[in-house]
Amino acid sequence: MKKILLLFAASVLMFASCSKKDDPENPINENGQEQNKPEENTGGGTTKPTGPDETFDIFLCFGQSNMEGNAAVENGDKTNVPTGMKNMVVAKSDAAHYAMTRYTWRKAEPPLARFTTGLTPADYFGRKMLDYLPKGHKVGIVMVAIGGAAIEAFDKEAYKSYYDNISDQDAWLRGYMDEYDGNPYQALVTAAKAAQRSGVIRGILLHQGESNNGQADWTEKVKKIYEDLLTDLNLTADKCPLLVGETLRKEEGGVCYGHNDVIAKLPEVIPTAHVISSEGCEGKDDGLHFLASGYRKIGKRYAETMLKLMGIEVPKKDYNGYYVSGRFLMDKDGKQVNLHGFGQTYSPWFNEQGTKWNGEDVEGCLKYNQGLIRQIMNDGWKMTWLRLHMDPHWTTSNRPNGFGEHQSHIYFDEAKFIKYLDEVFIPMAKFCIDNYGMAVVMRPPGVCGEEAMKYGDDLQKYLLKVWSIVSAHPYIKNNPDIMFELANEPVKFEGGNQKYSQYFQDIVDAIRINCDNVCWIPGLAWQQNYKPFAEYPIQGINIGYAVHCYPGWYGSPAQVSAEEFNTPLDGNEEKFRKGWAENVGCVAKFAPVIVTEMDWSPHEYNDNHHVAWGSSTTTAFGAPFKKIADEYGNVSWMIFTSPHLIAKYKSHNDVDAATKGFLEDPEGCVVAAYNWYNEYAEQ
Repeated sequence: MKKILLLFAASVLMFASCSKKDDPENPINENGQEQNKPEENTGGGTTKPTGPDETFDIFLCFGQSNMEGNAAVENGDKTNVPTGMKNMVVAKSDAAHYAMTRYTWRKAEPPLARFTTGLTPADYFGRKMLDYLPKGHKVGIVMVAIGGAAIEAFDKEAYKSYYDNISDQDAWLRGYMDEYDGNPYQALVTAAKAAQRSGVIRGILLHQGESNNGQADWTEKVKKIYEDLLTDLNLTADKCPLLVGETLRKEEGGVCYGHNDVIAKLPEVIPTAHVISSEGCEGKDDGLHFLASGYRKIGKRYAETMLKLMGIEVPKKDYNGYYVSGRFLMDKDGKQVNLHGFGQTYSPWFNEQGTKWNGEDVEGCLKYNQGLIRQIMNDGWKMTWLRLHMDPHWTTSNRPNGFGEHQSHIYFDEAKFIKYLDEVFIPMAKFCIDNYGMAVVMRPPGVCGEEAMKYGDDLQKYLLKVWSIVSAHPYIKNNPDIMFELANEPVKFEGGNQKYSQYFQDIVDAIRINCDNVCWIPGLAWQQNYKPFAEYPIQGINIGYAVHCYPGWYGSPAQVSAEEFNTPLDGNEEKFRKGWAENVGCVAKFAPVIVTEMDWSPHEYNDNHHVAWGSSTTTAFGAPFKKIADEYGNVSWMIFTSPHLIAKYKSHNDVDAATKGFLEDPEGCVVAAYNWYNEYAEQ
């Protein structure tokens, strides 16, 4: 950090004259007219002139629809907008919409071009800048962008002829130019001069070219506009670089991809121009515009280039953790891996029925649960991951008598959740990661419940809120050892397979605004039906599917029927294999799978779920499951046995006879898992 600050201090000196040359102009009013510079009363009877704030870094943005923003603003884009990110009101309609004066600042909540437009590269340019600028810095976005506009619309002289020659058929384009008094160039200059009263212009961002596709003289036209801006704003080229983004690539369906060859020549014409790659930036079917995810990517790339020019180091890759490659989970070293572990739930009831701690006893909760992990690992368990349930005990308020976990979204207390995310859940994750190198899969508070889910319902809104908070947390976002299981046990859905997939696609998209951590997606029927995702897979990077597997499910053998489904007791390995292939194998063909709940015990030890949720044996259920998982080669799994029982595996003289039998019998999951985990560790 010290190195970054030193580099930045030097760069501020280099860029300082970017706001003005040696003879600053007088500031201007909202109409662009010069006026006397305001004075600040020092309290001593004298006044001194105010100057621009050197910590307010301003960027001019102009171009056509891909700078204006053609993708709908999503829920996650509206959250976590930094308070230090500002947007200047430039368009006439924005002044009316926001009831503000033109050429004044507002918080940079999208959309930034005009209130009727969409997500732009500047949205995530500004956020990324603030991630790395020194504390206390602000970012100001000054934007004049017009969908469909050729580069001539932004030329100081050529705009007039361009405006006059717009056909009646394209009257909408004239209307957009009228938002800027028919002269976009002058509107940008007027806004920039107003901005210079507040801060320092550090650079200029351009995204344009589709309306000048392939025109060889485009580079000279851009050069003229850039030089005119520098002159009219008293800026110098070496202090205010020009950053220019590529159009949509051919691989993403772009129809103007040929113009990228023209853009590539721009640095030959303008030495201070820098080309921003659009490689991998997803596009719409229209072949012209980016999707929201594409705007986020290219916006961050603008920022990475700008930060580098300002002398600020940015890691080459934000995320360097577990990732998905094809149908496999990969570790941080690029090695194919399957994980084997257990789970913890942080509530008094699940921590031995309230006998160990109660209430909001953070210290008691941490001491008890960390102690269990310590005992488990000291006993020689080869655990490589933990399923961490952010239990609603810490996230809800005003719970009524008879509260059920399926009501967690109804009684959700956001402030309480944020508090205990820091005080309980993250300390537990950190304990596992720092002390034992475990991966951690975080599960949201509560369960989905048996009521049919619907697209846009309150549960989806709740999950969007939870994951937007979690994925933006500084410790969690892009943490190489943390992954997300997006919900627990969806049961039914109204609306069809495509809508069910979109339900979780929206949540993934909200997470991707903040980070690239692996996301595990739950299926229907208590997480045993993945056919909707076989038909409509979740799109994007680092996607896998989170499965539950108990005796009696998928046609597997069980000694007692699973009460949720009244499962038949005629299961066998052949039926198990077929049921797994139909319901889980359909996604395991193209993505990794993680079993986030599974256990078994001979029923003689397990009356009323005494030691496990499922009643069967290692011979009938556990061994066939392991055989199936190993054959697929991309299945991580765990045992959901209570961790206080796992911790007693080697020392259990103080338990009842049934529990003792369970912990000693190789037909129970604890003995089997202990041995199998050790075998996996030696491979």
